[in-house]
Amino acid sequence: MNTLESFFQWLLATSLRASLLAGAVLCLQLALRRWLPARWRFALWLPVVFVLVAPVLPESRFSVQNRFVENTAPAVVKMEPLPAMEISALEAIPAATPIVVESRWTPRQRMLAVWLFGTATVFIVGLLGYRRSMRCILRDAVQIDATLADTISSVAEELRLRRAPRIIVSKSVGSPAVAGLLRPMLLLPADFPAKFSPAESRLVLMHELTHLK
Repeated sequence: MNTLESFFQWLLATSLRASLLAGAVLCLQLALRRWLPARWRFALWLPVVFVLVAPVLPESRFSVQNRFVENTAPAVVKMEPLPAMEISALEAIPAATPIVVESRWTPRQRMLAVWLFGTATVFIVGLLGYRRSMRCILRDAVQIDATLADTISSVAEELRLRRAPRIIVSKSVGSPAVAGLLRPMLLLPADFPAKFSPAESRLVLMHELTHLK
């Protein structure tokens, strides 16, 4: 098994473990929704995050993974030594012409190819959609209000951000959001200053800038 197939097998096993664990967390939250504080609701997702980021987990014979992921370990066959007469007879047989067998993809290799194609497709479609949305937002951008800019700087300083993000106020933005990976941007609707009171605006901005933090 090559490195790519090993990675794919690990990906399947990790996805299975995380899906089962996420289902258990959702059921627990649904059963205890009246008595579970918000802090514990978030804390319950920490094991799911650990399963997703941990490269290797300890093996166990009770693992659910063993029921879904086939064991690819080669079988060990014990060979008995041949008698001397049989060895001589085998040496007398002329070497046969090697048979060239056309290699075919295994089911796992087909699944890997489909997964790679789907992943690349989702990534490309998402990237194109993001670029198209940003073009519309920048095209309909308006000048930011000075009071709003001061409030954002104050909130960023209160949250101890290294630097305030780029602020874009646009008619094409429906609700406050943050965007961008290398250069984060704070996206605000054009009617944001008139839609919220100063106290509400500060809470909304603190929420969005906490994402960046």
